[in-house]
Amino acid sequence: MKEFGLQGHIETIFDCKFKPDNPDLLATASFDGTMKVWDVNSLTAVNSSPGNEGIIYSLSWAPAKASENTLTESVLINNTPQELPGNGVFIWDLNKGKTIKRFTEHAKASIFSVAWNQKDSRRIASCAADSFCIVREVDGKILQKYRHPGSVFGCDWSPNNKKGKEEGIRHVEGLRKEGVGGGG
Repeated sequence: MKEFGLQGHIETIFDCKFKPDNPDLLATASFDGTMKVWDVNSLTAVNSSPGNEGIIYSLSWAPAKASENTLTESVLINNTPQELPGNGVFIWDLNKGKTIKRFTEHAKASIFSVAWNQKDSRRIASCAADSFCIVREVDGKILQKYRHPGSVFGCDWSPNNKKGKEEGIRHVEGLRKEGVGGGG
């Protein structure tokens, strides 16, 4: 039997990110419920999550100094009558081919974005339709929950943040209060 390797996505791709320490690897997040890693030189998928995770809107690689080949993906689960097992933010270990951590503080809300702090590999952020941006450590400890007046569609860490802590994300909340970037 001939092996054809991993297939490409069968649905819309919502996010893509190059691996910080290897620009030949590109990870993609898709409506089909999978995250795939591509070798950009051969244009082939070299790794994939198994799917059945709901819609994946966002992903973020671990910093180059963190555990090699670990990335965070944000998984969006539709608000359906039955609860799907894949809701939340999870850390997928490429080497082990499995989820090694899952965070479900956003409950059944659609999760729109995740960001791994590139200066402090212990910290990640996520935001969702529940109006929260949550900053946590990868061990699960919640450091801060920022409440916004509506759904939060994006989060990121400031590259100017010298501490690498949650202070680097506060400027986003401040922009919303000032009325910059929508609605206020």
